Amino acid sequence: MGMKSAKVSFGSLRAEPLRAISCLGDSMMASAAGLMDGLSVKTVLGGGTQMLAVLAVVKHLGLERDVSVATTTYVSRDTTASFDDIARQLGYTAYLADPGLGSSCLAELRNYELGDVKEGVGAGGSLFAASLIGIRQNDIKAAAEGICRDIFTMKPQNRAIL
Repeated sequence: MGMKSAKVSFGSLRAEPLRAISCLGDSMMASAAGLMDGLSVKTVLGGGTQMLAVLAVVKHLGLERDVSVATTTYVSRDTTASFDDIARQLGYTAYLADPGLGSSCLAELRNYELGDVKEGVGAGGSLFAASLIGIRQNDIKAAAEGICRDIFTMKPQNRAIL
């Protein structure tokens, strides 16, 4: 449902974050906010603009949690997303993970760097977590290149991903 059909305007649901989800979001947002309400540990949400929406809900519900968000540099640089500005306005730390696909030997992967292809499903959070356990950007890029070659040549290799 869009803002017009929900009969709401920008900012009008600030004091009603659960109604905002009902009108404009999806049930995952309420679920994620509920999970954070029960957490008492530092939490990093993996995702981009949708996770910022969850953080907005958390903030406007008055929940004070040690939470941040991790996304890719691609989401951060997407001018249609305003990711950095929104994270700053909400008062949450944003971690940025650079997959390094701009230097890939494959045009299909370089397209991410150009903004022609969008990643999703928590790619930035996954990359951030991988970096915390010592997996390097070049290893991730090499694995992505191998998988991409398998897909486009239809000759899958039995290989360890990382």
